[in-house]
Amino acid sequence: MEGAGGVERRQGPRHLRRRSHAKRRWLLTGSALSVTAALVAGVGYANLQHNIRSEDLLQPGQTHVAVVAARPGSSAQPIVNDGPMNILVLGTDTRAGADGAYGSVNDSSGYGNSDVILIVHISADRRSAGVISIPRDTVAPYPGCTDSRSGRVTGPLEGQMINLALQEGGPSCTVKTIEALTGVTFQHFLVADFNAVVDLTNTLGGVPVCVTAAVNDPLSGLNIPKGTSSIQGQQALAFLRTRHGFGDGSDLGRIKAQQSFLASMVRKIKGEGTLTNLPKLYAIADTVTKNLTVDKSLASIPALLGLADRLKNIDPQNVAFITVPNEPYTLDPNRVQLQADAADRLFRAVIADTSITSALAAPAPAARPVPAPTAGATSAATAAATSGTTAKPSARAAAPALPPGVSGQTGSQATCQGAAAG
Repeated sequence: MEGAGGVERRQGPRHLRRRSHAKRRWLLTGSALSVTAALVAGVGYANLQHNIRSEDLLQPGQTHVAVVAARPGSSAQPIVNDGPMNILVLGTDTRAGADGAYGSVNDSSGYGNSDVILIVHISADRRSAGVISIPRDTVAPYPGCTDSRSGRVTGPLEGQMINLALQEGGPSCTVKTIEALTGVTFQHFLVADFNAVVDLTNTLGGVPVCVTAAVNDPLSGLNIPKGTSSIQGQQALAFLRTRHGFGDGSDLGRIKAQQSFLASMVRKIKGEGTLTNLPKLYAIADTVTKNLTVDKSLASIPALLGLADRLKNIDPQNVAFITVPNEPYTLDPNRVQLQADAADRLFRAVIADTSITSALAAPAPAARPVPAPTAGATSAATAAATSGTTAKPSARAAAPALPPGVSGQTGSQATCQGAAAG
């Protein structure tokens, strides 16, 4: 067969020609899919990066040995790649912006108050984690801060509600306040607002919770029946916010409910393989980055992935949720203060990177008299932190028993919350 110009074009058998065309179509289709996937991944990465909001970890002029400045022009990376990691997690009650649906700015504005304060300790071997709740009603020394937005300076106070530090100077002020109180050094912080809980639980498709009796709390909006329910969205937020639905109606009762909720969420994420399911993982990442404020060293996708990598292999039974030992505040029984001796022993275990999960399961030692701290008293750990010495992590083989009176649970325990009487 001749083509243009009289040149013969030889064609192979028809069945070979069909196979050749099919092969080219598959190659073209595969290339198109690869390009499309790359574009989607690139757009997704860009969207996630654009979502992230960040603030400084430390107050102006404040330094500590764990902070390493990023090189000029380089991307922010996690401060600590090896060794234990401590993260301060805060839940803000601000009604600014999208959170205005939960009240007016007269209730809370700006940064808001930190109604949830959690010290998250991830062990150096990445096999266990401790989550320590500090009641929002805790009265403690306030070190003085500079508001990172307005530049307004507030001086130190002998005693102040600890949840006010966020309002006074932003997340870095709360970091400074908790570090001074506990002696624990933080590498990162996370601040979540109301919408973080609503959107995350919707993305997860609900979190199972259990109550001993039906709860109908008009103040928070919580309305769930007796037994186990899967809650998400507004009901999940109401479960975490209610002060009158559980126990004695105090912040301590609310903390127990929050610990039970978080343990259940950990079990759900691990049980459903969420961390290895790419579509689910992207959906969670999109939700989280839209609703969190993080420190600048955590404000990149590689840094967040590095944090997720630290967490993915921790078994729920090796996650401990603990309330810091506390007692009624000497000047106001409606507030609390840390039990100095017991709290110091707990924070020393964190600083030494010993397993508080194992300690939680161990029999409690015999109680011993604990002297009541005076108003504004600082802990022994604080004194150690300000003396210029740095605690060195010890071997994890022998975990000390937790102090008497410490309440909590592991991530593998499914607990049922006692409804408030009346």
